[in-house]
Amino acid sequence: AGESADIAVQGVAYDLGVTNRPGSRFGPRAIREQSTLSGEFERSLWPWPDGALRPYRCVDAGDVTFPPGSTDVMLEAVQRRTSALVGAGVGVVSLGGDHLVSLPLLRAHAEHYGTMALVHFDAHSDTWEYGDDDPLHHGMMFLKAAREGIIEPGCSVQVGMRTPNE
Repeated sequence: AGESADIAVQGVAYDLGVTNRPGSRFGPRAIREQSTLSGEFERSLWPWPDGALRPYRCVDAGDVTFPPGSTDVMLEAVQRRTSALVGAGVGVVSLGGDHLVSLPLLRAHAEHYGTMALVHFDAHSDTWEYGDDDPLHHGMMFLKAAREGIIEPGCSVQVGMRTPNE
């Protein structure tokens, strides 16, 4: 779904990568719910000007489907679906669960665009060191992406860090 659109919004309802405070799998649903409460005015939806999205065909492509409880299946499903959309010329906006969902999204875009710069707004760098036996989690995906050659650290920026990082 979404291949005939200019922009597709998809949800990734996943939070098995968190080290504490699960619940971000409900993020896509909550964002969609809150979007129904936009302030409608005579000519626009605040804060956007009248017609800001009019030139674009935008669709809600639903959530990426995968069975709960399997990180590997989630990674593959998100990468496959996102790559298909990007390959069809569709811009993708993903509503996430935890930060690990960034990894398959980056992989999918790299399939089409090659190595990319990352602009990351967060309090943490999400570049925790990991070993080969460590499970994937929400604090390591940007280091993994850099090591895979998906993002170029020298061309990337992280904004809002409040924890030390080498």
